[in-house]
Amino acid sequence: MVSEDQLEDLDPALLIETHLPDESVKYLGPSAHDAFAVFEDLCLLANGEKPNFLHLEFLHKTFALELIESVLANYFEVFRKVSVAHSCSSLSSRPSA
Repeated sequence: MVSEDQLEDLDPALLIETHLPDESVKYLGPSAHDAFAVFEDLCLLANGEKPNFLHLEFLHKTFALELIESVLANYFEVFRKVSVAHSCSSLSSRPSA
C-alpha cells in the first residue's frame, strides 16, 4: 500500500470509490482500499461489531486495539495524508469480551 501510495501515475481506472465515516468519498487504489477496509473492520471488531471485509466472527478487543495502535504508530504519515484515521472515532469504552 505504501508503494502504491507513492506512485504518481496510478491508472485512474484502478481507483475505487470509498465512503469514509464522515460521509465523504475518497478514491483509493486497490491496496489502499483493502488497507482501509481492514482498518475499518479492526475498529468494528474492537467495538464488538460485525466486520464488513474480514471473514471473522470475533476478535478480542485488546488484540484489535493493539493492531490499530501498531498500524497508526507505524503508518501515521499514510493515515494523515489520506485523512481516514477518524474511522475509529466511535470506539466504545465497553469492556472487552
